[in-house]
Amino acid sequence: MNSFSLNQVLNPHPLVVNPSTPLIETIALMNRSQITSCQREKEQWESRALIPTPASCALVMEEEKLLGIFTEHDLVRLTAEGRTLADMAVGDAMTQPVTTFASTEIEDLLDIVNLTRQYGIRHLPIVDQQNQLQGIIPLEAVQKYLGPLDWLRFKRVEEVMSKTSIHALPTVSVLRVAQLMVQHQVSYVVMAEPFESQEPNALATSLENSILRPVGIITKRDLIQFQTLELNLSQIQAETLMSRPLFLVRPEESLWSVHQKMEQRRVRRLIVTGAQGELKGIITQRSLLQALDPQEMYGMIEVLQRQVCQLERERAEFLQSRSRELSAQVKKRTLELEQANQQLQQEINQRRQIEQQLVHDALHDRLTGLANRTLLLDRIEFTLQHAQRHPHYLFALLFRVC
Repeated sequence: MNSFSLNQVLNPHPLVVNPSTPLIETIALMNRSQITSCQREKEQWESRALIPTPASCALVMEEEKLLGIFTEHDLVRLTAEGRTLADMAVGDAMTQPVTTFASTEIEDLLDIVNLTRQYGIRHLPIVDQQNQLQGIIPLEAVQKYLGPLDWLRFKRVEEVMSKTSIHALPTVSVLRVAQLMVQHQVSYVVMAEPFESQEPNALATSLENSILRPVGIITKRDLIQFQTLELNLSQIQAETLMSRPLFLVRPEESLWSVHQKMEQRRVRRLIVTGAQGELKGIITQRSLLQALDPQEMYGMIEVLQRQVCQLERERAEFLQSRSRELSAQVKKRTLELEQANQQLQQEINQRRQIEQQLVHDALHDRLTGLANRTLLLDRIEFTLQHAQRHPHYLFALLFRVC
């Protein structure tokens, strides 16, 4: 937590439009792929061949003043109401006023989690001391920053998933799907079919009385794309435009696994299914944030810090003990090597003495110690050979007869 930096989740260059911008043009801009400049995302783009994502909102500004915000939720609301988007400007559809937050209010990730819960929003506009816009923190960026939070490994999907998911038959119209989103205040509708033994129920919202098999999903982001194509949503069945295949998780999987799958698949939500493929619920980015209870996290941080301190003490004691053992072993081994070296040197000296004695005995008489016949003949042969090489060299051989 101490290493947290606002730049790691802040997008300093969000999509900005004028209030007079046509709503259709704004939707097209949101749908157009763009690469945010968040520091953490920038590193991920480099490792993912710069895969872009659509913008989830547009800030409405005029003369550097933030007037409102237009989000996917606003688009779904207008779609469900049957409004004609072609005749509207974004200033007529935006949410206002906009709640902004000073950069000094956010010291760590938990502050962002608390603010999103308190205000029930997915985007945090950040301003400086002069109330000038610095950027925006989208919920997606917070979810991406969850990498260091290893305690997600200790919680399971079944603990935080929504067991009541909004679903409909694939044969309903896309307009009806948008109406369901507004009615139940959700950002998705799961397309599901009953198993053969179940009766169809297109507007079922509880899993208690039906066993369903998920076959697709439609989200707010999908509706942005549909509106860009200017489709007649009341005449198109959901199965025609729904996203599939689905990305699934099991209730017993960890939230860490969910986080990784969301990162890899670049999705905001995963469908939870049972052993037979039946629909159990859904887990979203907001579910991950709800799992990060601040009090629990701070308590866990304190526990982890105590454990780290204890481990550091045990590590230091172990290293000291090991150092003493190694020092004693080195001293013992050094002494053994010195003794072995001394013994080896003694053996070498003894061998040299024996060799010298053998050479002496071979060339001298054992009783008198005088040179024997072998040594005499060797010296005579050497002298003769030297005289042959040097004609002027003279020598004499003296015989003494006793």
